[in-house]
Amino acid sequence: MSVGNFEELKAHIGHKIVCVHYHNPALSTCENVAIECETCNEVLMDFDNLHQDKQKMTGKDLLKSGIVGLMKDRKDITDSVAYAKDLGDKVFDDAT
Repeated sequence: MSVGNFEELKAHIGHKIVCVHYHNPALSTCENVAIECETCNEVLMDFDNLHQDKQKMTGKDLLKSGIVGLMKDRKDITDSVAYAKDLGDKVFDDAT
């Protein structure tokens, strides 16, 4: 959520504000820059990098990204296929 007016931004006076970037480590690309309030853990403003070349991620890139095996030690996920399906269903339901 970003701030949309004077009063919403004013509420962050005196808070710890930082400028951060989000990147895809597998592709070494900066995809987004954001101004965030660390005090409230809120994104105040952000912009996507519209000038970056859209690169496709290969299987090797995916392996290097660190996402493969990220949840391998989770004890609460007993059926990874069902978990992935449920997660996808929730994301799809939230988007509609």
